Amino acid sequence: MNLQILDLNPSPDYSSAKYHAAVQDLKKKLILGAVKESNGNYTDAAKALGLHPNYLHRLIRNLNLKSSI
Repeated sequence: MNLQILDLNPSPDYSSAKYHAAVQDLKKKLILGAVKESNGNYTDAAKALGLHPNYLHRLIRNLNLKSSI
């Protein structure tokens, strides 16, 4: 039986910040793309993303996208 042991102490170059930054960047791109496709209509953009419009507004505010839209 071949068992592998996972390293519980990740290497120093490992950074969860990279993961979170990539997720945040993807969220921004998805939101900006949906708003552009919906010609600035947040309700239609939210529908395309499968989100409630209030949540989309919150994401736009929290990700500082208002000036990009």
